[in-house]
Amino acid sequence: MLPANERLVTCPHCGQKKALLELASGNTIDAIHYSDARTVAPMMPRVLPVQRCPECGKYYLTWNQPYEEGEDYSFERGELFFAEMNEAYEQLKDQLTNDQERHNFHIYVLWAFNDTFFRPTEDESDDVEKPAPTEADYAALQPHIEALLEMHKDENSGQMPLLRAEWHREIGQFEQCIALLENFTVANESKEDIEGVDNGFLKHVASQILEHARAKDPKVFAIVPPERSGC
Repeated sequence: MLPANERLVTCPHCGQKKALLELASGNTIDAIHYSDARTVAPMMPRVLPVQRCPECGKYYLTWNQPYEEGEDYSFERGELFFAEMNEAYEQLKDQLTNDQERHNFHIYVLWAFNDTFFRPTEDESDDVEKPAPTEADYAALQPHIEALLEMHKDENSGQMPLLRAEWHREIGQFEQCIALLENFTVANESKEDIEGVDNGFLKHVASQILEHARAKDPKVFAIVPPERSGC
């Protein structure tokens, strides 16, 4: 990982500048892929497009803000806990102008939930202790999952059935998850790519999600590569 000069983003509420990480180069060595479609790559850390101003405490979308290059390096990524991301959504939801932006924000909330309660992030060790989510936390997550399911209810190609099954599983809707995956088929059995993903790998991921759903386990998990799982 090679950092570049910091990115300075201006808060639209108070004008305070915030220095964020900018990469000149990175790589996915030691990256871990998770069942919720988030990849944690220590050598290519993400910078959230949803930021909280350190001065006024309000949230903003970096894609709506002009930025400039600073003269120093910054390793600030602006990670938000689940409660903060939920708060950001309530503040910013009216600024989301299309389905893709709304989809992305619901995904950010889901990832923040899993980062907060289950998953070590780029800055944390694998044995970091996480707080357990409460019933109120799951209740706060559910509208975001339901919104994703509604947005993509008629999409049945490529990876989408797996994502829909995973969304059901993560809010405890195990029967819906199992039903989707038991009916999961890949149209082309020749292992050619579907949306850039090998058919065999899609089936491999489906089998892991199904295993967790049958065990009534809603927690996000790291995808075990085929060569390490015996498949």
